[in-house]
Amino acid sequence: MGSVMNWDDVRVFCAVARLGTLSAAARELKLSQPTVGRRIQSLEESLSARLFDKRPDGFVLAPAGIELLPLAEQMTRSADVIQRRRDSFSEELTGTLRISTPEQMAMFLTEQLPDLRAALPEIEWEVAVSHVQVNLTRREADLLIRECLPENSSLISRKLGRVAYAVYGAHDYVERFPQSRTDARFDLCDWVGYDEAHAHFGSQKWLDKHRDRTPETRTNNGLVLVEAVRRGCGLAVLPCYAAETVTGLQRVSPVIPELVVDQWLLVHRDLLRTPRVRAAIDVIVELFKRHERRLLGS
Repeated sequence: MGSVMNWDDVRVFCAVARLGTLSAAARELKLSQPTVGRRIQSLEESLSARLFDKRPDGFVLAPAGIELLPLAEQMTRSADVIQRRRDSFSEELTGTLRISTPEQMAMFLTEQLPDLRAALPEIEWEVAVSHVQVNLTRREADLLIRECLPENSSLISRKLGRVAYAVYGAHDYVERFPQSRTDARFDLCDWVGYDEAHAHFGSQKWLDKHRDRTPETRTNNGLVLVEAVRRGCGLAVLPCYAAETVTGLQRVSPVIPELVVDQWLLVHRDLLRTPRVRAAIDVIVELFKRHERRLLGS
C-alpha cells in the first residue's frame, strides 16, 4: 500500500506533465531540479504506480500518468481558486496588494505611494514592473494596469482613464537640432526607441510609420528610454505624464492623436471578493481621476 499523498507532489506532477522536463518544471515552480525529481518519486511511491517514462528528450506520461492527469489538473484548478479566495474569508483591509504595470506607469504609481498608503494604511503595497502578461489565476499579481485588454474571460476590466503621448527631447539636443520642432525631425534627428522584441508597442509602431529606419538607440525598458533622451541621445515618443516631470526634457510636438490610449485595471473575478482588492481598486480609480489632466498632457 502506498503512503499518504502530498498535494505539493500533485502540483509538481502537473508541471512536469505539461512542460516535459524536470528543469522546465523547476523553473516554473521556483524549485531545484532535484526537488522536482524527488516530488515525482514521492508521488509514484504514494500511488504505487509509474507515472512517467523517461526519454532522451524528457518525460512522457505512462498509462497511470495519463489516467491521473485530468484528476490532478482538476485538483490544481480547485487549489488555485481556494488560494485566490482565501483572503475573501476575512473582512479586514489587511495584507499585501501586488500591482503589475510597465516601467513608466510604475514610476507614476511610485510617486503616488504616500497617498495610497495614507488611504489604506494597513495594506502593504508591491509594485511589480512588467510589460508581459502575468498570470492572475496563479496570483502572480492581484491587479494589472495595461493599455490593452487581454483575451481572458476570467478577468474583470475597469477603465482608469486615458494617457497621451508626444515627442520629447533634451533641451540641449533641441537647441543643437532646431529641426526637432518640425516634421524634418524624422529624417534629420536621432531617435531613441524600443528594440525589435517590443516593436508592437503603440509608440514604436507610430514612430516606425514615420521613419524608414530603426531608432539609433534602442532598449527594452521604458525607464532606460527616458534616461537616454535626457542624456541627449535623440528624440523619443514618451507618455506625457512621465516626461513632463523629468528635468531637462521638453516637448517638441503636440499630443499625438493616435496615441491617446486607454488605461485598464484588470483583476481576476475571484479576487473581487477580497476586501483589500476592492478597496485598492476604488483608491486607484480615484487617483487616476485626480491626475486626469496630467495623464492627458494638459
